Amino acid sequence: MKLNWLQLGFAGGLAATFLVSCGEEPPRKRANPGTGPAKPVRVARVETRPMQRALHVVGTLAAQDEATVAAQVAGQIEKTFVDLGDRVTAGQELARIDTASYEALARQAAANLARAQARAANAAQTLKRIQELQKDGSLRVVGPQEADAILEVTLTGYELTPLRYRRDQATTAREYRLTLKADVLLRKRATQEVIAKVSAEGYTTLDAVSDLPTARRLALPQAARSLALHIIKSVTEYWGE
Repeated sequence: MKLNWLQLGFAGGLAATFLVSCGEEPPRKRANPGTGPAKPVRVARVETRPMQRALHVVGTLAAQDEATVAAQVAGQIEKTFVDLGDRVTAGQELARIDTASYEALARQAAANLARAQARAANAAQTLKRIQELQKDGSLRVVGPQEADAILEVTLTGYELTPLRYRRDQATTAREYRLTLKADVLLRKRATQEVIAKVSAEGYTTLDAVSDLPTARRLALPQAARSLALHIIKSVTEYWGE
């Protein structure tokens, strides 16, 4: 029995050895490197050459020298004649300011001047008429006991009307017209009969950029003088008839 087991074991060992030996491949022969086709080789001389390289970056282009340009007057730009980066020369027109607002101010100033000239002409005419009446003795300023007629003046109105508004604040006026209104009665001293009844106005303009109460107080005497001239003119015109 022992002999049979040994024989089987030996036979099994040979079979395993045979199977392992059959699974291996035989070694391949390596090719000789000197026996293949030659590969072409390019040879160049070493030298220094410029190399172009593009680099994309984001930045801001600024001039080496800068100058600030400002207009002598304020206003809105109507048109520009140059663009950023353009070359300019001394005296070249760069931009144009809208002149509509300044033209309106000029027209208003001309109208104010015309009114002032008209008031001056009326005052001169009134003064001339008074001097003529005083010269012939038909009109003299005397006390109430010596007068033939008494002049009664009653103030009936005081108005402050905006004329111009500030450009930076559309609801704030910078120029006003101050008007004084009055009813005038010319009575006979002896009988108190009303021989003339007129309505008169006196006005002036005032600039209230900073302090309106002060400007109004300073303008009030000018409006009163304008009212007095109107009253005198009306009375002398009636008296001379």
